[in-house]
Amino acid sequence: MATYFFKRLIILLFAIMGVSVFSLKAQTPVEFKAEPALSLSWKINDRWGLNGQVKMGQLLNGNTASGFEKSFTERFELQAFANYSLFGSRKISLGYVAGMDDPFLEEPGYEHRITEQFSFVSTAGQIRLAVRLRAEQRFRTSGFQQRYRARISTDIPLRGERLDETEPYLILQNEILASPADGEVPLDNRLDAGIGWLLPGKQKFQVQLQHRFEKMNLPHRGHVIQIVTAYFFNF
Repeated sequence: MATYFFKRLIILLFAIMGVSVFSLKAQTPVEFKAEPALSLSWKINDRWGLNGQVKMGQLLNGNTASGFEKSFTERFELQAFANYSLFGSRKISLGYVAGMDDPFLEEPGYEHRITEQFSFVSTAGQIRLAVRLRAEQRFRTSGFQQRYRARISTDIPLRGERLDETEPYLILQNEILASPADGEVPLDNRLDAGIGWLLPGKQKFQVQLQHRFEKMNLPHRGHVIQIVTAYFFNF
């Protein structure tokens, strides 16, 4: 019964996000972006694991308010994490992220980021909830920034009560980002809904529609609608 309820809840959220896209397009300037990614995970033993990701940010359609009206590649990013399992489903991670903004300009911007993370998974019946808490120290061309992130996500099988190979699943997640600076605490929000497939060899492919409500590093709050695609290899 709970799975039935959540499936319909997520379908409703898909519909709300679709209506929101057209509403935002009509009322306020909105940027449309795409973010393809490739992820690799390697389980060393029962305690230790490594994972990495490479992704690209592509602006598809900007607006005059943002100052960007043409499609262009705005970011490359490479991530690497070492993970340690504590007990149950609890994990701690230490990671490094190298980023490049406007990579095809003569003077691109650079970022080196250190991350500390705690995560755990809890289940309620057939529903799986994953929680991730992360602190980041961002060393950017424009200066230093401390950022905190909190994300909750779930994935629900679309066929039956258990996810088997080649079967699809629904994805829903929300993340809040905060960066205290100069007495202000601007908050960003990222809401995702999507669909994924569990492939042979525990590989996954996911397509998500993401709405970003952003303020950090921007003169004014803005809305971003982004298509996020990712392929996950597990070794």
